[in-house]
Amino acid sequence: MDTIQDAFTRKFSSANKYLGGKSLQNIVSLKYRDNANDSTYVELVDRILNSGTNLRTEEITGEFQGKALLVTDKKRNKVILVEHEWGLEILYVAGSIASLGSLIPIIISAWHTIQTGLITRPYEPDIGRLEIRMLDSHGHIVEDDIRSFESYLLQENSRALVVLEGRVKQLERQLAKFKKGK
Repeated sequence: MDTIQDAFTRKFSSANKYLGGKSLQNIVSLKYRDNANDSTYVELVDRILNSGTNLRTEEITGEFQGKALLVTDKKRNKVILVEHEWGLEILYVAGSIASLGSLIPIIISAWHTIQTGLITRPYEPDIGRLEIRMLDSHGHIVEDDIRSFESYLLQENSRALVVLEGRVKQLERQLAKFKKGK
């Protein structure tokens, strides 16, 4: 295993312990490629905590390649923020629509405001270079650049809807079998 692959496997393993994914393939890294420093992250945490959404942050340990904070909302949705000098990283569980639809937009909006000084919506296209990384079923890193968080969120919501529709159909078939058996 190469060093980058090994580092991501260790990082995702550390994240999985806090986020409770079913496997390492359920962990996703959303990474900004813009410069940051310690004061940027302090300001980000201040903005998150003062966002009026009752978010909590706590420093966590693991092989994150930087200082890591677990961000939790009142419904126990979770993401991990990792501080890097080359940009913010957000780790979350794939398919966690609650995190994608609530926690991550708050964080992205705060990050963009800090980086640009402009208050914007989280999905505006000029928020910097966003990169998605995850591990495939063979444990290899899969990387993709995205241009807009909004399009990514729509794509993830569509995937989740397909999965939910499949589960509902399966439950309907099981219920029909159960009713026939009575």
